[in-house]
Amino acid sequence: MPRRTSDVTRSSADLRYQLDPKSLSWDVFLFGEVNDEKISETVQHILTLDNTNIRRNINLLMNTPGGDCSAGYALIDIMLSSRHPIRTIALGAICSMGALIFIAGRPGYRYIGSRAMVLFHPVRDMIEDYSQYIKDRVKCIDYIETTAEKLMKARTALPDKLIKKSLNGELWLTPEEAVKYRVADQLIVDADLLKRKKPHEKHSTDQ
Repeated sequence: MPRRTSDVTRSSADLRYQLDPKSLSWDVFLFGEVNDEKISETVQHILTLDNTNIRRNINLLMNTPGGDCSAGYALIDIMLSSRHPIRTIALGAICSMGALIFIAGRPGYRYIGSRAMVLFHPVRDMIEDYSQYIKDRVKCIDYIETTAEKLMKARTALPDKLIKKSLNGELWLTPEEAVKYRVADQLIVDADLLKRKKPHEKHSTDQ
């Protein structure tokens, strides 16, 4: 049975009080669909870690088909404002909004598994409404896609022709292609996948 919005809000608020930064894992998981409930939990996890003085990287491990654009952009805003470097790690597939979240990781800290895939594609919306509402919806879609285009241009080396393709069809990238176009910074193979820096290692706080 679907959870009511009030239940989701209440559980999210409860989670905030339960989080203890001293015992909280520095591995944050974004698996499954991007939606308000999942992103609320992810944001609270990141903010709790970011409010500590412990100098560590936050690891965002991802395997997601994408999902809600507003929820995804909310997480991206938090990631870009984090004091701690957020290391994004692509596993399985990072698609649609998931791919945009992935590239929002700190440059130099974006890793992709040897069997992962990346997908960029335009906003999908089945528009069935009054004509004026349709015009408003198209304006919203244009804004969402323009924001995505700006992110791709700012945080990758994708050429314009591939960015254009991603906004008019599907752009699939292999791990090697993702590194080539600086969608990801490093390809990680099996033996290196679960390695983490030691807690006492310092990191750069330059954005």
